[in-house]
Amino acid sequence: MPAALVFIFILCFLSFAVVLTLGGGPRATTLEVAIYQALRLDVDLPRGGALALLQTIACLVMVAVAWITSRRLDFGRSTRLVGARFDGMTLGAKLRDFATIILAMGFVTLPVAALVFDGLRGLLFAPFNLSALLDASAVTLALGLPAGVIATLLGYPIAVASDRLRGRKPAVMLIGIAGLAGVIASPMAVGAGITLAFTGRVDLFAIAPVGVIAMNALLTLPFAVGVLRPAVARNHAQVDRLCAGLGIAGWDRFRVVDWPMLRRAVGLALGLTTAASMGDLAAIALFGNQNLTNLTLLLYNQIAAYRMEAASGTALVLLALCLATFVVIERGLGGRSKSLGLS
Repeated sequence: MPAALVFIFILCFLSFAVVLTLGGGPRATTLEVAIYQALRLDVDLPRGGALALLQTIACLVMVAVAWITSRRLDFGRSTRLVGARFDGMTLGAKLRDFATIILAMGFVTLPVAALVFDGLRGLLFAPFNLSALLDASAVTLALGLPAGVIATLLGYPIAVASDRLRGRKPAVMLIGIAGLAGVIASPMAVGAGITLAFTGRVDLFAIAPVGVIAMNALLTLPFAVGVLRPAVARNHAQVDRLCAGLGIAGWDRFRVVDWPMLRRAVGLALGLTTAASMGDLAAIALFGNQNLTNLTLLLYNQIAAYRMEAASGTALVLLALCLATFVVIERGLGGRSKSLGLS
């Protein structure tokens, strides 16, 4: 519980899109937005670097608190796992459960329903540039998919190392910190590092796609690790002794044994990280330009110009594209995982 509380607080602490979109200015600026303003608007690199360092130190302190209070740095669990249920059996308990579920559904579904209604109206009646919408959709996919692939490819060895090094506290802590890199070093802190490293050496606009992909991959890495870690641990518990006895190792083991059992978790991790990267605003706001505009940046520009009907349509397209991409990847790549039924 303390670790969950700290991680939720860190995610809010690093919030960028909400504060920027709803009017974060000099009198209501978080560190994340202040870094963006220093780097992009004021071009004050020393101040941006100092703020990024301050933010990273604050996140490290909070992660240390989570480690001390929980002794674990697990960010999440695979949604495919089934946990024990403790449903209330009395009528009063069932009514409370039902009311809680209805409230939770309303918290999520009512804003989405409003978005769908206004978005359809915006697409049908609001004047908008169809070519710009299609170009932004293509850029969204072109930047989101590589970021998801990188996050998943980095998340898998981190998940494997985390399970293999159980019992070695210093090593486990270092692996856990690596898996939480996107929490410890925020996107804007990473962006500040990229800007400071390459300013005056290369054209930042020329490498803007690389910066966006790198930032989004780091941001979504904790989610990939959170999905893959329990699946890898379960797989190792089932097949390690058998593979050792049969002498199956390396690529042959991964291809014949591990991949069929981990395929669903990998598909889920890739779909989740890709969809999250497609919907992120921080990276594209820092490195984007007229020639590199995805749906989130187009949406922000429309909101800033008070073109709310067009923004509703763009938001609906973004929502549909992220959902469709997640489903295609999760179902297409994930398929149906196999289990050897070993105990």
